[in-house]
This record gives sequence, C-alpha cells and structure tokens, in this order.
Amino acid sequence: MHRRPFPAELPKTAREITVIRSDADNYIGRIKKMLGDAKRSIHMQYAYITYTDKPVDQDSGLVEMLAGLSSKPNLDMKIIV
Repeated sequence: MHRRPFPAELPKTAREITVIRSDADNYIGRIKKMLGDAKRSIHMQYAYITYTDKPVDQDSGLVEMLAGLSSKPNLDMKIIV
C-alpha cells in the first residue's frame, strides 16, 4: 500500500494546528522540545544532520536525542536526510 506524505485534500472541518516559528536563536531548543513531546510518530526531512567534531557544534545534542528516541516503544520514526 502506498501512503501519501500529505492528505489528498484539506480537512472538511476546522481544527487547531500548531505552527512552530523558529529562528537561528531558538531552533534547536524548539525542535528538541517538539521531538521530546512526540508520542506516536516523528516524520521529518532534515538535510542538515551531519557529523562534526568542531567544539561549537557539540552542544546541540540533536543527533544523540534522535538516536535515543529511535528506540522508544511504539514511536514510528522516519527521517529523510
């Protein structure tokens, strides 16, 4: 069965959605909060996940967090890099 990445049409009834506004100063914190709150699934396309050993890049913990979440029971995780 082929799953569509997005609904074929907009919902018939209005519902509340969450829009995350981020900038360079709050991006990592916002993303880590959203990922940590995930209960059923994490589907993301993230072209900038990469390895670096530069000291300035060592404090985000994003890759380590994703690695930890990947073994969370009943969490469907898909990341397109």
